[in-house]
Amino acid sequence: MFRWIVVTFVVGLWVLGASGCLTSRSSLTGGGKSSELEPSTGFACVETEGFTGPVHEQYRGKVVFSNAKIPRAPADDSKFKNRFSLEGPLYMRVFLEDSLYNLMVAKGLRFRGDTSQSGAADAGYISFEVEVNGAIQEDWVGINFFVPGEQHLREFTVFGIDDDSEINLLGNAETEPARNFAAFVTPLLQPGENTIRIHVTGQAPAYQLDRSTAHFDEVIASGEFRIRASRRELISYTQEHGPRLATSTHPENAELVKKFKEAINREWPNEVFLGASTLSPIWSVEVHPYTGDPISRSVDAEVVLRKGDETTCRHCELTFFQALDPAMDDTGVPMRIQTGVCYAFPCSNAALHER
Repeated sequence: MFRWIVVTFVVGLWVLGASGCLTSRSSLTGGGKSSELEPSTGFACVETEGFTGPVHEQYRGKVVFSNAKIPRAPADDSKFKNRFSLEGPLYMRVFLEDSLYNLMVAKGLRFRGDTSQSGAADAGYISFEVEVNGAIQEDWVGINFFVPGEQHLREFTVFGIDDDSEINLLGNAETEPARNFAAFVTPLLQPGENTIRIHVTGQAPAYQLDRSTAHFDEVIASGEFRIRASRRELISYTQEHGPRLATSTHPENAELVKKFKEAINREWPNEVFLGASTLSPIWSVEVHPYTGDPISRSVDAEVVLRKGDETTCRHCELTFFQALDPAMDDTGVPMRIQTGVCYAFPCSNAALHER
């Protein structure tokens, strides 16, 4: 399950030029504005901030990493790194080859939509997805997602993720990107060296030249780094910074957890039950439409499971359903599982609750 966060940008140095679209550029230090040129695709490009300097031009289309904050226009790449420990910090910055608008133009597409309202169905989107140890694309983990304003969609070629236009992914659970990284990425790490790739994906509704509708969906930048950690370091880090089960407020939580385990063992025999917490504060009761008598009840819970032959765990948000039978004193009918959403979860935190 992806958990997205909305982010903001800091406006940096304004320069002219757009790689791939404009065939003539002003100087990186200023100059007259270039006119829009018609690319071979038939749609016109727009002016952007262009390359912010030689480092940007060298790393265009790349995500770069460091254990120190990366300036928007770095003088050199001497502080870029690709190996880190869990202690962090780990900062990243994205150097696009062109604005998202112009990258669409290069594919023969023109942006169709309105980004004035966040979350609008016809807006453009940028997501950050993490590939852990060569996982297939279906198993990439999304840690960030945002709807850029029209200005950023058209003009910006360099950005980070938080309000400082930077991101620290490790060693600081006070930032939401770090919490998401600890919640969804670190549970997938293995003892030893792990290869992590960050994919920046642009998506937007578009028009083709014949005005037929289309959709742009491309990886527009990527970068790779490695994390080495021992099993003890992984457990310690995830217990400190990783996700925990919610503290239940349901008065019957202790008894319900036993019934959740019974239901899992009965209906999902290949799963190992490791822990659970009741999310609903009270039962949700369904009554007969004519008599008004209660006929069933349900409760939401989060459960930590592990496949019998695997070492990784999953956190599942499930609804447990129980039919009510007066002849059995309303308690004898076994619970049943209504499936929900599951995502990676550290096995070491299966019994830990929110502090």
